[in-house]
Amino acid sequence: MRPMEPERLGKELLIHRLADRIRTTSGPDGGTVLDIAGNRIFRLNEMGDLILHCVQQGWGETRIATHVSHQYSVNQDLAKRDVHEFLNVLNEYRLLDMAKRSGER
Repeated sequence: MRPMEPERLGKELLIHRLADRIRTTSGPDGGTVLDIAGNRIFRLNEMGDLILHCVQQGWGETRIATHVSHQYSVNQDLAKRDVHEFLNVLNEYRLLDMAKRSGER
């Protein structure tokens, strides 16, 4: 399993991004993820959909956790843990790739 915390490579920061074969859609109750290569469909609750949207925007794990903390009025440490665990699950299903980016957004 790949590490989920952003890794530094020189001055660049490795971040999560959706794999190319992944398609998503969102609705009022959450989202749907389609893995077109693996013929799999995943249903996301509202928070999972928010986290996935943040990943698509190129946000790092820390920024996503801060956003979740504010959106859902939860403790920052709890948000960090939940975001980290969710990204691990996405990674286990191979829905994420790593991308290089300069600096944390």
